Amino acid sequence: MAIRTISTFLHGAAPNTDTLEATIEFARRRDAHLSVMVASVNDVDPGFYYAGMHAITIASAVKDAQGELETLYQMIEARLEPEDIKWDLAQATVLPGTLANFVGDRGRFSDLMILPQPYAEGGLPEDATAIEAALFSAKTPLLVLPEHMTVIPNFERVLLAWDEGDQALKAARGAMGFLAGAQETFITIIDPPRHGPDRSDPGGQLAQMIHRHGGKANVAVLGRSEGRISDILLRRAREQGCDLIVMGGYGHSRMRQSVLGGTTRRMLEISDLPIFMMH
Repeated sequence: MAIRTISTFLHGAAPNTDTLEATIEFARRRDAHLSVMVASVNDVDPGFYYAGMHAITIASAVKDAQGELETLYQMIEARLEPEDIKWDLAQATVLPGTLANFVGDRGRFSDLMILPQPYAEGGLPEDATAIEAALFSAKTPLLVLPEHMTVIPNFERVLLAWDEGDQALKAARGAMGFLAGAQETFITIIDPPRHGPDRSDPGGQLAQMIHRHGGKANVAVLGRSEGRISDILLRRAREQGCDLIVMGGYGHSRMRQSVLGGTTRRMLEISDLPIFMMH
């Protein structure tokens, strides 16, 4: 699928400009329109304060959030104005509970969302909220960049995590443009079920689909005894010199993964490579 609109999201008094720089360069390379969302989060709960303090506190918090947003908007606008790409800039002051609505509503009209790693050092809750909004509200293909990445690679060697699930298949289809253009795709299967639909040829149909799109793919089946799935995937990607990991996002319910962790969250915590995901 052609990428014609790319979106990203920034927030707060110290936004992640590394991801913005990488997104600008990627949009130029793809001749795509860049849609930037900026927001300031008003953390005051209107129902928390007692009478007499309520109006004063709310008014002060709103004023602070609006001032922060104005500064952020002007900074990003000044950065985008000299660029030779097409772009637009949307802004909003939101409550914590409505941030996902803002990102999701705007992001669903994009072909790709590019966001920073949410659980890295210095990451904020709003970063994780934006990730979930992209996956569950916008349902848009998502590219998550590791810390300090300012130039997105050409994705010549790609690891594709495969578990025969719907999310993994959606991710493979969504990333097919990258897979078809890569020098090689490493389909990686960890401890496949003995009675699964692909038990006689694990990953074979997926490899065939990639081949038909003009890509090159090979399949590796690895044992679970080697450690956590996330650690195995990342180690395999490094061994093969990959510059992108493609995987489904949150194969189980978000509630279960938020409590127990899960492969998705772990990958978003430790990966030093870009991750393409869909749910």
